[in-house]
Amino acid sequence: MNLSSRPYGYILALPLALHAVGVEARPFHPTPAFFSEPTAVAGSTTATSHQASNPVSGQAPGERPDASSPSAPATLRLDTLLAELLARNPEIAARMELRDAEKTRERRAWAFPDPTVQIMGENFPFGSSMAGASTSMGETSGSVALPPMISYQVSQMFMFPGKRALMAREAAAGVEMARANLELSRQDLVAAGRRMFFDLYLNAQARRINVANQQLVEQLHQLALARYGAGLEAHHDVLRAQVEIQFFENERLTLDQQRQSMAAMLNAWLDQPVETPIAEPEAHFYMMQSLDPAGLEAQALENRPELLRMAAMVEQEEAMVAGARRAYYPDLMVMGTYQQMIGDMDAWGAAVSFSIPIWLGKKQALEVREKQRRAEAARKSLEAMRAMVRFEVHDARLKVETAERRIRLLEKTLIPKAEEALSSLMASYRSGRLDFISLIESRRTLQELQLGLEQARVEREQRLADLDRAVGASLERIMQ
Repeated sequence: MNLSSRPYGYILALPLALHAVGVEARPFHPTPAFFSEPTAVAGSTTATSHQASNPVSGQAPGERPDASSPSAPATLRLDTLLAELLARNPEIAARMELRDAEKTRERRAWAFPDPTVQIMGENFPFGSSMAGASTSMGETSGSVALPPMISYQVSQMFMFPGKRALMAREAAAGVEMARANLELSRQDLVAAGRRMFFDLYLNAQARRINVANQQLVEQLHQLALARYGAGLEAHHDVLRAQVEIQFFENERLTLDQQRQSMAAMLNAWLDQPVETPIAEPEAHFYMMQSLDPAGLEAQALENRPELLRMAAMVEQEEAMVAGARRAYYPDLMVMGTYQQMIGDMDAWGAAVSFSIPIWLGKKQALEVREKQRRAEAARKSLEAMRAMVRFEVHDARLKVETAERRIRLLEKTLIPKAEEALSSLMASYRSGRLDFISLIESRRTLQELQLGLEQARVEREQRLADLDRAVGASLERIMQ
């Protein structure tokens, strides 16, 4: 949002103009307190009760919002908003479910394969008589009769020692990747929430300025009409005031629409109806401290969830390489059999079977080579991501420091010089050597600088949010 457009310049220009033409008006000077103390604006709502309510929207638990009722709290705090986002955002809940699913897979990796049970009947005669059948039940084989039997067989696969441990290691890496993805989503949400908070803050100040400016322009319009009737003012000044009034009304429509869109997006993040009222933000500015480049980079390389996720991916690929090497060794199948003989003695048996990896060069060796290439690719990707993290930390820090220097430039140089120039033009206007429009333009320049100062402060906060995201941790926690 650009707060330096021309209608906001009248916030200070119009009281001076009214005073210059003989009308007493209380000057309106937006100070830091003006921008940090929230007040009601057109279209906003205030809360009547905060008990058992949503601290962001002011809604009681389970209560559906009513757009016509004042249900939003007086102010919206940044820490409250971020806590609500982390607690209620559906994407965070989905990431937590995926993390728990990976934990379940890790426990399952240690399980043995399911045993196999087989029941089989043999040597039962088919039909009432068979050629060559003996007088007893059973088939004949030469002169020996084979009695019917029922065979019961149980078999269990035992993986070669170390294979289950490697499967569990691979699953554990999947858990770490899921945890990193969860932390990544949390940090992205916090950064987006901070940026949205300060966008709402800027929008609130713009709407307040719009209301105050329109009131002052309406006073100037009435004065211009009176002076025009008395022959002391040109008609174009009256028309100029009328155009400015319409401009403020149009600007207010745009600002209200932007505010509603931002509130709807915030409600979507909070998983609540888009019509839920959102309170006006309370000013929250970070106390600037010196930033240590080496310390920030070290913190980023340790904390960034992208790096943690890729490191877990490398671990997973290495576990798969070790698992492919274990495929050289056969798994063991153990079987036990009990034979129930009908008309004869029962019998039992046991067997052991295993595969013989005779195609090592065409199967297992190629699988190992494939897994090694994938592991190496994961390590290269990790190194590339580390280089990108170093850049992001460096770039975010530069943007924060540039915003801070811009604030100092506005506070100590540009605004004082603009005030000095306006004072000189005021003297020229009173002596009749300057027209009214030139005075307004000069005062507008000063106000644009003052509004630019507030915008620079907000920009610094948003760049700090980007720096937090680049480092992977809160700067306030790092500097404690």
